[in-house]
Amino acid sequence: LALLGALTSTLIYRMGRVLGLPSRTAIAAGILFGVRPAVLFLPVSGMGSDMVFVFLLTICLYLLLSLEQSDTKWLLAIIIGGILGYATLTRPIGQYLSLIIIVAIPFFAQARYIPRVRQTLILLGLAFGTFVLVLTPWLIRNYQVAGHAQISSLSTYSMGYYNIPAFLSFYKGTSESVERQRILDSIGNPPDRTLRSLFYTNEWAEIDREFLKVYALPYLGFHIIKTIPFFLGSGVLPPGLTLDRT
Repeated sequence: LALLGALTSTLIYRMGRVLGLPSRTAIAAGILFGVRPAVLFLPVSGMGSDMVFVFLLTICLYLLLSLEQSDTKWLLAIIIGGILGYATLTRPIGQYLSLIIIVAIPFFAQARYIPRVRQTLILLGLAFGTFVLVLTPWLIRNYQVAGHAQISSLSTYSMGYYNIPAFLSFYKGTSESVERQRILDSIGNPPDRTLRSLFYTNEWAEIDREFLKVYALPYLGFHIIKTIPFFLGSGVLPPGLTLDRT
């Protein structure tokens, strides 16, 4: 993980140089990333996959910035798509960021003029196709095991198990554990080891939908307010402390 942090810092320096920043500025950017507590404490935080995810995303951003000057844009599009696929397998949130990066590929590849339709479609197809190809074995596996061709159940589970109880306890003035137990009782109080599995995807999705039908707007405000400390502290505090405070 320390090596990945060092490599990520180096890539940030290289990105700065590609963007035309002075060497000292680019070096400072790389050093500032490497000495952040969020990076230094990752090896002992139990969140090692985060460093892998950040490293893979940084590679993609560096390649994205290198597209315009490359003579093999099609090859870089394939590489970016493949790396984004592996990043998504590391952290499921990557599926959303990956789509944004893939859509940006033709614009970075043709930054000095209006993107041509043919080259745009080719680059998008290559990147997205490789991205899907990397994910396909995992999606097939999940469908065969749990009947859901999804990358992860984390989004619906986290919403139902953590976010909803936290909001309801704040909104009603009750205990978060009490609100969570009510939710678990509604789905039969299954064993802890199966709660995060894809087997309960439908149940969690239904809980999330019913909750948002009633509390969508107040929850949006609650979520924004509670997210602010995470973003403000994530670059300064060790990961465990940041998560504990949110």
